[in-house]
Amino acid sequence: MTSRTASWGRRAAAALIDTALVIVLPLLFTALVWAMFAGGYETVSDASGVQQSAGMSGGSSPAGLGIVLAGAVGALIVAGRMAYRQGESGQTPGKRALGLVTVGADGDVLGGPAGLRRGAAQLVNIVPLGAGYLRPLWSGDRQTWADRFVGSTVVDARR
Repeated sequence: MTSRTASWGRRAAAALIDTALVIVLPLLFTALVWAMFAGGYETVSDASGVQQSAGMSGGSSPAGLGIVLAGAVGALIVAGRMAYRQGESGQTPGKRALGLVTVGADGDVLGGPAGLRRGAAQLVNIVPLGAGYLRPLWSGDRQTWADRFVGSTVVDARR
């Protein structure tokens, strides 16, 4: 494996792929389950029988709330599993697709628990308007704040 640090653009592209897996897919699944079980299409008519509005019902029902919470928990489980696997293998699906590997200071993979810590530390990158994700653009070490927190670096593994 090469020790060349990965470019910001490739890291961002990998992050977009991973975000789609963590957020978009559970969101679509939640919407599908919502439509099947909690929501129904409803129309509201005035006293003369003229349709006034139409839309999804069930938004404030206990079933609707349960489905939304289940979707959120599902997204957290997917994110946690992905973070743990990244610690174990050095790669997320996005990093695998783009030939990137996350390594520790010793050049080896982080391990599952450190992968979870790195995943949780991503919140530090997000909170100040995503500035932590932009840090590799101006820093010589090309690390995000989460990388610095756990001592990881994302490298280009292509040969």
